[in-house]
Amino acid sequence: LEARMERQIQRLRPLMEVTRFMISAQNTQRIMFMLVDMSLSLVWNPSSAIIVHESTNGQKVQIVSRGIANDFAEQYARDVAKRVLREGQSSYSMGFELSQTEEGQLMIEYPIVYAGKTRGVLAVSLSSEQEAEECREVLLALATMGSIILQSVHDQQQLSLQNERFLRLMYTSAKVGQ
Repeated sequence: LEARMERQIQRLRPLMEVTRFMISAQNTQRIMFMLVDMSLSLVWNPSSAIIVHESTNGQKVQIVSRGIANDFAEQYARDVAKRVLREGQSSYSMGFELSQTEEGQLMIEYPIVYAGKTRGVLAVSLSSEQEAEECREVLLALATMGSIILQSVHDQQQLSLQNERFLRLMYTSAKVGQ
């Protein structure tokens, strides 16, 4: 129990460090790369990670991955988009879901939720269910922090758009008033 607790503490230290960098990043793509890279450093066995992320307007699905072949990443992204993003059916009642790909790869998936909707999935391949048990809390913390930071970026983008609209309206009103 003590050794397990020590491993969790060792995983939390880099998580806290990367959080500082993620907060300063104001680019969704950069945040997704940070989430993927950090998830790989939190899982000790060689593995791969992918984020399937829906754009804010819901028109496009983006993929950020490490250690996954492109054809597998694209197929997996289509599956996640159909299963979670498009149909809006999220079965992450425990905050995560274990799934098995057609190729037999065990994946632990976490929703990326912001702007009132599941907009992405952070998925990490694992070697066993025991490994999933050992890293699920720390990966949940990472996915939750990612969701919060992406919500902040989304809110700032929306505020910027509102400010721009307001300035255009003020400019138009000033022109009409002359």
